[in-house]
Amino acid sequence: MKKILLAATVTAFFAACSDDSSSSAPNDSSVSSIYELGACNSSNRGETKYVQDKDDNYVCIGGEWIAEKDASTPKSSNSGGYADAITSSDSGENPKEEIKEPAKQEVSVYTTAQTTLTINLLKYEQLKAMDEKDKEDGEPRISFTIKSSKDGIDEMDPVKTTTINLGNDVGYWFGSKEVSVLLPKGINIIQVCPKFVDEDAFFDDEEYTSTKCYAINDVGQKIDKAIKQTDDGSAYYTMDWEVTVTY
Repeated sequence: MKKILLAATVTAFFAACSDDSSSSAPNDSSVSSIYELGACNSSNRGETKYVQDKDDNYVCIGGEWIAEKDASTPKSSNSGGYADAITSSDSGENPKEEIKEPAKQEVSVYTTAQTTLTINLLKYEQLKAMDEKDKEDGEPRISFTIKSSKDGIDEMDPVKTTTINLGNDVGYWFGSKEVSVLLPKGINIIQVCPKFVDEDAFFDDEEYTSTKCYAINDVGQKIDKAIKQTDDGSAYYTMDWEVTVTY
């Protein structure tokens, strides 16, 4: 009878020890406190770590470290989460913030104020003689008429630049000479129309203009941009210039 009682006592003792150890058995991966758990994200979802100062295992669930004993407990509407939960931000790691670029403001094709149009003459070349005496080089005098409009319908009064004098007996010239005019606001189309005159001190001046005009569209979106143009419509000359519109 004594042997039976002794055996029953030993069996009960080991059963109690087994229950106690299984409730908080340390995980192979352990940390000192919940602040050493690190981030909880998709890469370690479901991972379990033992926290020594809590004497409990914590599971990575839904971006939070949850005490294993609370893992099946629903979140409280008052507390907003589990009693023993820690998020990535609590662990000292800053969550990545989505950086949004500011929306680009579309620039109007129309000018919003009065502008200055500057023409910078870059090159002139005479292609053939310009008078009856077959004189080799002429006396080039160059100017421009600027036409502007809104959508090609509301046409503004044409504006003429001053004349660029390249000198006498000039067959080829390369450099920089500027002329400027003011243009009204609200325009989106500009036409640059060159005028070429061969000046003669003894006879009437002869005009050899190509009669071509060169357009710039969507002017409001081309502010401060140098736009190169070439007049090659005449049999007597060719020339290059740049147009810049500024506020």
